[in-house]
Amino acid sequence: MNRRDRIRTPESRRYKGTPYVHLGLVPIVLLLASVLMACDPGPVNEVGAEAEAAKKPTHSPVESPRLVVGDTAILEESSQTELTVYSYESPLTPTESEEPEPGFEFSAAEVEGCASSTSFRDPMIITPNAFSLRLADGGTVLPEESVEEAPGGRKPVLRSMDPSPGECERGYVIYETPKGESAELVVFEDSLTETQAIAWKVQDAQRGEKTSGS
Repeated sequence: MNRRDRIRTPESRRYKGTPYVHLGLVPIVLLLASVLMACDPGPVNEVGAEAEAAKKPTHSPVESPRLVVGDTAILEESSQTELTVYSYESPLTPTESEEPEPGFEFSAAEVEGCASSTSFRDPMIITPNAFSLRLADGGTVLPEESVEEAPGGRKPVLRSMDPSPGECERGYVIYETPKGESAELVVFEDSLTETQAIAWKVQDAQRGEKTSGS
């Protein structure tokens, strides 16, 4: 594909025949029972806590993004996998072996995927092509798959994400954007997941290239 072509949710009971039951003790027994239940809420409350801990999938559509670069999104409620876009940088200094086409410059988004401890039932496998850029004019920029050496010394170049349960994988997705233009959004959209497109807004302070060590 030509590089230019790449832009495009109790009652108590009294039993007869039990003369040894002292009814005056009933309130005390009930009081003790209530104290014990408060100290040991039991499995019912534990189930409720687990349900509350399960986070809902993130809703941040392209039309009205709620996330900004640096935020973390929940991909699927069933798997509880997380995805973070840490940074967007443009332009990046080309390397001796990698030069953008005339009229273009390199840009990069640093992303990380974290698999939940139960993701062995629903593995997290994501490729760089799931991340695109949206320009101010509405154009879309797809990643450069052929870049071997990341411009600007950014490492590692993301090839794929396939973290083990409870682990994370992180890397840079490289793009060629029209010279002088910067992305408005970083968008994740993968047909292999149940997740709808998720967008991160690029803030003005995040558009410049970072210096080494920053």
